[in-house]
Amino acid sequence: MTNTFCAFHSKCKSLLLLLLIICFCSEITFAQPANDNCANASLVTINSNGFALGVFTSTQYDLSAATLQTGETFAPSITVSGINKKSIWYKFSLPTHRSIR
Repeated sequence: MTNTFCAFHSKCKSLLLLLLIICFCSEITFAQPANDNCANASLVTINSNGFALGVFTSTQYDLSAATLQTGETFAPSITVSGINKKSIWYKFSLPTHRSIR
């Protein structure tokens, strides 16, 4: 009887450990991007104090775990196409009027 109980107890501990590992890994996998809300927008640096020309980039983030903020709205064309379920935020500063694409 004792051997059967010990074997059952060992299997339960193993199963519990496996479940904890799976939960921990899923939290890591589905973590929200750092710039998931407006308050944590990622900075896009424009060289020459904002006067440089060219293509400027920031850190890239995985959008799969991004969310929406309460009250966030999108342009009608984005809403119609159905890509208004997630967002991430970026910010930059320009010292003069410029065109952006």
